[in-house]
Amino acid sequence: MKRMAWLTKKEAAEYLSVCESTIDNMESVGMLDPRRIYLKPGAKRAIVRYKQEDLDALFEKRQRGRPRQMLGTGGLGLGISPPPSVPVP
Repeated sequence: MKRMAWLTKKEAAEYLSVCESTIDNMESVGMLDPRRIYLKPGAKRAIVRYKQEDLDALFEKRQRGRPRQMLGTGGLGLGISPPPSVPVP
């Protein structure tokens, strides 16, 4: 059985070759759904982790030639160049 990998925000950003604020933006528009783990009941701070398979799925969508301006938020993309056959708007 394959073990699921969970990444911190910093690790997720490095994995996708983007900055951490891009991870925040992707989360705010619903592209990423992180897991929040509260260590104590009623705690205000949480440990946030991202599933590596979710990041892989995002990368796969990007590799299939989705437009560079994926989010409609001023050109925010994944920082991954599309294949040469796909025109970039």
